[in-house]
Amino acid sequence: MSEFFDDVNFYNGGSSGAPGPVFAALLPTAGKAYVLGNVGVGTINPQNALDVEGALAVGASYSGSFAAPANGLIVEGNVGIGTNTPGAKLDVAGTMQVSQSAFLSVAGGSVGVGTNAPGAKLDVAGTAGSG
Repeated sequence: MSEFFDDVNFYNGGSSGAPGPVFAALLPTAGKAYVLGNVGVGTINPQNALDVEGALAVGASYSGSFAAPANGLIVEGNVGIGTNTPGAKLDVAGTMQVSQSAFLSVAGGSVGVGTNAPGAKLDVAGTAGSG
């Protein structure tokens, strides 16, 4: 069955039984639905286009099959940050900051730790230690 419905508006509760202002609109177009406004999953006060409170699973095999860590994310497939064609499980285009105290840069086949311009295959700015 391929019936579509008219636009649907979601209202905040108003006074005296009258609806309050529209906070989101669902617009069905060409077999797709577009939401105008913020969407909250597990939250009634979304601050972004999509706010998810709790865990999130992404992927055909993961969704509905595996539990993500509490307030975490599991992703089946590749993730791209700064790229729309990720070629690895995590593909970062540009410089990646690992944490507040560690900095790792991969440039032209070289790895820089503490520097974003490595001059050798492995270039460590500062003191390096092992084991």
